[in-house]
Amino acid sequence: VFASLSLTVSADRHYARGDLAEAITDYQQALLLDPENHLARNSLAICHAHLGRNSRAQQEFQELLARDPNHVIALYNHGCLSLKMEQLEAAEENLQRCLELQPEQPYVMNYLAYSWVEQEINLDKAQEMLQRAVEQRPEDGFIVDSMGWVYYRLGHYEKAVRYLERAVELRPNDAVINDHLGDAYWKVGRRREARFQWHRALSLDPDAEVQARIERKLDTGLNAVDRPDG
Repeated sequence: VFASLSLTVSADRHYARGDLAEAITDYQQALLLDPENHLARNSLAICHAHLGRNSRAQQEFQELLARDPNHVIALYNHGCLSLKMEQLEAAEENLQRCLELQPEQPYVMNYLAYSWVEQEINLDKAQEMLQRAVEQRPEDGFIVDSMGWVYYRLGHYEKAVRYLERAVELRPNDAVINDHLGDAYWKVGRRREARFQWHRALSLDPDAEVQARIERKLDTGLNAVDRPDG
């Protein structure tokens, strides 16, 4: 067990330096010595996810949770990865279980509620959950953004603007948050400011899907984009 923990510490150092290949080697060696080293397995899964090996990361999370179904960190990380992979049922299952074990955890509530907002389901419940998360973490730009986005989906655009402006103050270099604020500005008739925010979002290196959506909005306005208007 001691040798496994020593390798885990070594792997953590590699990970901190961004040497993911070396970190993976050490985590794997640690697990050969002690398959119950949950810290190493969780970190190994995260390394695979960082390298885009999402299926391999999922396998490691599933192995960890088979050994310890109540491992909160693995449940959270697996839930977040499942959201990224658009495996929404698995994501909700993991995040709901996480909340059973750690009720009112703000980051878990944020991820779960945001997934509902993106699917346009459980919006009232999502709004209530995000309100509790914002009360705990009022300076977290991602949580404040989620609060603004649920108001947008509910059609409360003035409230959405207030929260999304604050989210941009907290996370000025996040492309998605700037994009959200642009949408909200458009809905309240602030078209020039909307276009400014979309241009700002484009300058922040969004992923290809977000970039394409923003470019369509800049060409023809928000109504031309295949995004529900709340």
